[in-house]
Amino acid sequence: MKCNFPFFIVFFLSSYNFSLGQIDTTFITPKYVGTPVFDNDCGCYNDTTYQQVNDSMQIITYKDDTSKHVKKRFYKNGQLWIQNTKNSAYKETLFFHKNGKLAVKKEFENDELIGQVRKYDSLGRQVLPAFVSQKRVWNIWNQTDLKVYLLYEQTDISQLRSLDFREGVYGYGSICESITGKFIFKEGNETIIIKENGASLYEGTVYKCKKILETERIAANYDWEKRRNILSKEQTTYLTSFGKLVVDSKQPKCLDTGTNSVKIIQEDGKFLFFKDISNISFLEYDIDKDGKEELYIFSYETCMGYLKIYRITN
Repeated sequence: MKCNFPFFIVFFLSSYNFSLGQIDTTFITPKYVGTPVFDNDCGCYNDTTYQQVNDSMQIITYKDDTSKHVKKRFYKNGQLWIQNTKNSAYKETLFFHKNGKLAVKKEFENDELIGQVRKYDSLGRQVLPAFVSQKRVWNIWNQTDLKVYLLYEQTDISQLRSLDFREGVYGYGSICESITGKFIFKEGNETIIIKENGASLYEGTVYKCKKILETERIAANYDWEKRRNILSKEQTTYLTSFGKLVVDSKQPKCLDTGTNSVKIIQEDGKFLFFKDISNISFLEYDIDKDGKEELYIFSYETCMGYLKIYRITN
């Protein structure tokens, strides 16, 4: 529950001219009129902006070059949080952890992101760009000889994510081939390159879609949503190289995320079963160009920004 109670913020500005040359520095420190109230029902202050703006900012301008300036924002403890350095059309943005370690580096040209974003954890280890090795999946009901691998998993929204799809995870995402022929999932600047043994993760403008790949997509069961209290179960069957793929759609988890179970049934009656894996999109694709396609299942929750990518092979 979001709590909204009005309060006022007044900014006090003070400017200092240093004798070190052609530099002006301005410090901006927010002062709050009134006391923000902590609401136990929602576990939050009376306005979420209270926590976000309770910091100070320093602006450094260069008199001899008005196109160049530096803006710094600080945590409440005085540690540097964000630093924007602008020089004409070029801008560099740095984010820092509370322990002073660099967290994110982004570069812009004319306010457009260029190159690749680099991210680091609080220990200084690079988390983006990154490669994630595939993992064999055993905790599913599998009577067949099919092998299931997990290529990518993004679940906990509270943690620092190397990629951050959030609620646009599939509404604006595409499964495609890049200009260089790579098999990728892309949403905005967030990019997953699917490889034979895992996935490479990038954020930036390096990889662009050239050819959108056709997929089957199953989301929320809107028939159940309309009738609410009547359990409506919809079943859809697709034919694949791995057997009949049967999707059972039940009640939605939220407005645009469903509850779907997937069963792959082979000719001998043996099956592979995924239970309740949310929205899904799937396609067959030959990633290693050996003439044999693999089955790729993208499981996602739009409302939470969760995403999992599975590969199934014979």
